[in-house]
Amino acid sequence: MTKVIKYNLTITIILISLFISKAQFISAVVGIDGLTCSACSFSTEKSIRKLIFVDSVYMELEKNIATVYFKKNSSVSIHSLAQKVIDAGFAVRSIHAIYDFQDLKITPDQCWDYENNIYHFIKIEKEQTLSGPTTIKFIGEKYMQKAEYKKWKLLCTNTCNNLTTSLTKNVYQITLF
Repeated sequence: MTKVIKYNLTITIILISLFISKAQFISAVVGIDGLTCSACSFSTEKSIRKLIFVDSVYMELEKNIATVYFKKNSSVSIHSLAQKVIDAGFAVRSIHAIYDFQDLKITPDQCWDYENNIYHFIKIEKEQTLSGPTTIKFIGEKYMQKAEYKKWKLLCTNTCNNLTTSLTKNVYQITLF
C-alpha cells in the first residue's frame, strides 16, 4: 500500500510541476534594417541561431523581421540577440519581446530585477499588475532606430542605481506595447 501511495504522490507532483509555469521570456520579434535578399536573411538567421537560449527563428524577408522563440527555462539576453543581428551586418529597427509575467505589480518608473538584469519600466501611466504573456518594447540605441530613440532618450535615465551591482549584466529600458 505504501508503494502505491508513494507512486501516486510522485505522479501528482510531476503533473503539478508540468502545469506550473515559470515566469520567462517566450519570444521576440526583431525588426531588422538592411535585409534585401534571401542570403542576407539566411546569414542573420544563422547568426541568431548560435545563441544557446534560442529554440527557433523564423525570418520574414518581405517584412524585414525575425521572430525568435526561446528555449523554456533558459536565461535570455536581449543584448546578445541584438548583437547577433549587428554581427550579421544589419541594424536593429525594433525589439518587442513576449514575457510570461506571474503577477508582477509595477508602478511608473519602476525597476525590476530578473535573472541578474535590471528592467526599468518607463512611460507607464499607472500602477498595474502584469500577469500572463505580455509584450514589452525595448528602448535604447541598440534596440531601435536612432530617430525613434531620440524621442525616448529623455525618459531613459537610470533610476535603478540601488539595484545595480557588479553582478548585473545589463540595464534595459522597457515599456509596455
